[in-house]
Amino acid sequence: MAAVGLTFGAVFATAIVADLVASKPDFGAIGVGQVVGFGLVAILATQRIPQPHAERLGLRGFDPQYLWVLLLLLPSLFLMSEFDNILRDLTVAQPGPEIESEEVSQLSRGFYGEIQRLIVIVGLAPVMEEWLFRGVIQQGLMGKLGRVRGVILTAVLFALCRLVPGLPASTLLSFLLVSFAMGLMLCCVRIATGSLLAAILLHTGFNAIGWAAGFFADEWPIDGFNVPDSHSSFQVLAPAMVATGYALRALYRSLLEAPAPPPLDPPSSDA
Repeated sequence: MAAVGLTFGAVFATAIVADLVASKPDFGAIGVGQVVGFGLVAILATQRIPQPHAERLGLRGFDPQYLWVLLLLLPSLFLMSEFDNILRDLTVAQPGPEIESEEVSQLSRGFYGEIQRLIVIVGLAPVMEEWLFRGVIQQGLMGKLGRVRGVILTAVLFALCRLVPGLPASTLLSFLLVSFAMGLMLCCVRIATGSLLAAILLHTGFNAIGWAAGFFADEWPIDGFNVPDSHSSFQVLAPAMVATGYALRALYRSLLEAPAPPPLDPPSSDA
């Protein structure tokens, strides 16, 4: 319940701050709201984390050999996108309310709007979300529920936190499953490397690819990824499967060797 409260408390705080900063929807206001909302909740929650803080939060570097694992995990976005395409074909499209208002649409267009999107999506969101989910929530849930259940519940909360208001029912399932899969990978990277920085870098890479795919859609169209109503080709999916599978195999080996986190309630020494 504490983890659920932290998750939706951060979302609520973000919305309140963004609304106070700007009366109209603006990615700059959303960025400020996320920094203040997620940051404030994470700071308050961090005060309740027992020592050692740095080890529990993952505030340390990681072995450079994991960089290639992070790079090989990035093509998994193409696999998740194709999974979304397959579910789209299997479900009946159901019209939903318009998600993007005219004001948001206008602010999203043009160079200034894209710079705002880049700063929020690539620069701010990965740091704030990873600090809260992989730094605070994951270590608490693993300490209470064990590694497997803690990781699964953290990924579930991460997926719910990313829900878009007004999302059509036909795409709700695929959106949740893709976000859940991404959350699982980020949780596993955090455990395998012992570093929050590794999870932030992977999250930043995912978001950067997503932003670039939208911004350069006309110059570099990729079927099944940034071209609507299409499927990815075998030439794209095959290398993505090989890269992702190799990275997951290496990640699994590291997970088996990763030390258990320190207990939440260390035994007290007798006087």
